[in-house]
Amino acid sequence: MGAPLGPSPSLIWRSILWGRENAKVADLITDSRVGDLALLTNHFCGEDKEAITSIALGKYLVKTGYRVALSQCDENSDIGGSDSSTRQSFRKQLWKLEVPSKIKNLVWRACLDIFPSAVNLYKRKVIQSQVCFRCGKYYEDACHALWSCKVSKQFWRCTGFAGRFKISGGSFADLFDPVIRACSQVDVERFVCSVWKLWQTRNDMLHGKSIPRVQDLVERTMELYGGYKSCLVRPQLFGVSRQIKWVRSPLHTFMLNCDGALDREGERRGGGGVGCCRDNAGRFICGFATFSPLGMNVLCTELVALREGLLMMGFKGYTQFLLATDSKEVVAMLKEDLEWRSNLGNVVEDIRQLMADRGVVDVVFQPRDGNGAAHALAQFGLKKGLRFFLGRYCS
Repeated sequence: MGAPLGPSPSLIWRSILWGRENAKVADLITDSRVGDLALLTNHFCGEDKEAITSIALGKYLVKTGYRVALSQCDENSDIGGSDSSTRQSFRKQLWKLEVPSKIKNLVWRACLDIFPSAVNLYKRKVIQSQVCFRCGKYYEDACHALWSCKVSKQFWRCTGFAGRFKISGGSFADLFDPVIRACSQVDVERFVCSVWKLWQTRNDMLHGKSIPRVQDLVERTMELYGGYKSCLVRPQLFGVSRQIKWVRSPLHTFMLNCDGALDREGERRGGGGVGCCRDNAGRFICGFATFSPLGMNVLCTELVALREGLLMMGFKGYTQFLLATDSKEVVAMLKEDLEWRSNLGNVVEDIRQLMADRGVVDVVFQPRDGNGAAHALAQFGLKKGLRFFLGRYCS
């Protein structure tokens, strides 16, 4: 801004230089943070003067500008309906989800249609076509890429979300609104994790990377969600001892504690599962240890341990007992009605059927510190490479 006037300046350039020398905003404000009426009268007409003096002067913050921009965005957005309080509630529900921030950011941008879909990239002349490269038939906006494309539909059918929601419009916000209204927080969190995995897979296809089977994608989505949830457990503060005891089962019932373990560093590089059954007084009834197939993750070993434990209880003829695990993800999977059509989903369905056959009273979460017996058995069986069954006569 240090360029001179020049030999033959235009009217526009003369106006710019005049404004640079005579109309600085700071010069129009007095030390008491009010408009200088004398300068405003000399430089502006009456209408402009009134408009300038009506502006409230205060301390500007980035937060202030963000709120103004957000309010303007709400005026032009259909997210959550026309009511501003509804939009505010929608926003709070999204940002309080316990999923990685990158996933919430992706879903938020998809709802606002500031999303790098083929349609938006074509409008900005980044690419030459707005047709979906996967199906080759329809324009790829956010809703098509993440939901209605035939490739995306195959994924959603395996997750169990397909057919559960009726879309009233054609945008992703119209799709996500009934999801966040009708589903539990766990279901919404798994839905947005599925959206992230689907978008990641779409980008891998675009760049020529190998794509796993749909069932494997569903399992990786569950691993992503379960891994993040497990990291949310806050460690105890140093020097503060918090003793967690084993939870007693109701009178005249048993408690079956199950746990899975992985050997990532040993020679086996596999997993194992155990079950430990005790009565209301904490007396040991029976227990087992077994191996899981190679290549399984933590979530799979937990599920396999539960299934083997239910089979053991059926073999012993025990019914009306509680099922306990130290995995919150497993408890949520068994209690909800969502169907996952994958290898992991098949194990979940087996467990649900066994629970119904054995008359399981409830599935509860038992922290690791209170599930010590099952965890110790799992580590012992895995370390020694043993399969065993322990039992005693129960009167």
